Amino acid sequence: MPSSRDIFLQLVDLFIRYFDTLEQRRALIGAAFFGTDVLSKIQLEGTPHEFTSRTIQTLIHHGEIERGTPAVVRLMHQLRGIVGVDKQLEIDTLMNTVRDELARSKGRHIGKERIFISYARADDEPFVERLYHDLKDEFDIWWDQETM
Repeated sequence: MPSSRDIFLQLVDLFIRYFDTLEQRRALIGAAFFGTDVLSKIQLEGTPHEFTSRTIQTLIHHGEIERGTPAVVRLMHQLRGIVGVDKQLEIDTLMNTVRDELARSKGRHIGKERIFISYARADDEPFVERLYHDLKDEFDIWWDQETM
């Protein structure tokens, strides 16, 4: 199984040639995410590499666009519809890899709401520890144990 970084680099390599111009970016992103809140999160400026990297990160962190469809997979599906058969096979393979990695990493921090826990008294620690353990599977939690 490739690492998350390897998958990210494969996604950048896949999309970068389709994001050369502002018009290409608007067309592909607009078609994939019309009517969703994702459009407001994507900044169209930057070099093709900057834009592609930032957009993939944004889509991964966004999570699902609808139940069972990660935002990054939706963009891959949109691209699949405009490329040749040889590229479609590459996209299908990478789409499966991305879905597998996102499912595997679901217990980690991708696409989770974030919570900050801070407390001031040492006698609160047992409660805060229980709270942390109760919430950690559903949320990305930063537990400030040192600075408060």
